[in-house]
Amino acid sequence: MIDVHTIALRLNFRMAGVVTSAFLMVAGLSGLGATTASAQTAAPGQMAATGQTAAPQDTPAVLEATLVNGRPSCPVGGWLVEIYRSSFGWCFYALGSYAQVNGTGPFDSLRIRVVNRVWLHQHADGSGWGDCFETQNPPSTFGLSGRDRNPGNLQIALNTAPC
Repeated sequence: MIDVHTIALRLNFRMAGVVTSAFLMVAGLSGLGATTASAQTAAPGQMAATGQTAAPQDTPAVLEATLVNGRPSCPVGGWLVEIYRSSFGWCFYALGSYAQVNGTGPFDSLRIRVVNRVWLHQHADGSGWGDCFETQNPPSTFGLSGRDRNPGNLQIALNTAPC
């Protein structure tokens, strides 16, 4: 059984509701079924549904990937989502909505290590078109094409239901 108190202490949660939501996600009991991106927004720092080792407590929610052997690589373990091209990328460590991708594409690939939905949006504020990516068997890598290569926003949602 998962010790929620230990998880909360390690991840420095301050709100009991967040811990409860995280526990429900890990236990697979999430009742969220919303399909619009706006209904799935989570606060940065909220726990994702993953079996991966969490990043150290002082890790920022997003970091620029570093080049390792000529390929972008996340500088700190515990990342949830990575979007990259051959020489550049971003690493995301927490649920939330991120505009760092705006104007930094084109990207070739999206790598996901969680069962949470990952959205790419047209504009930095999350408006415009939105395309959903998810996997029930992480990690998974998706090749990006068309409009998805130049998103204005990347969102890691609380929702774990298939797209």
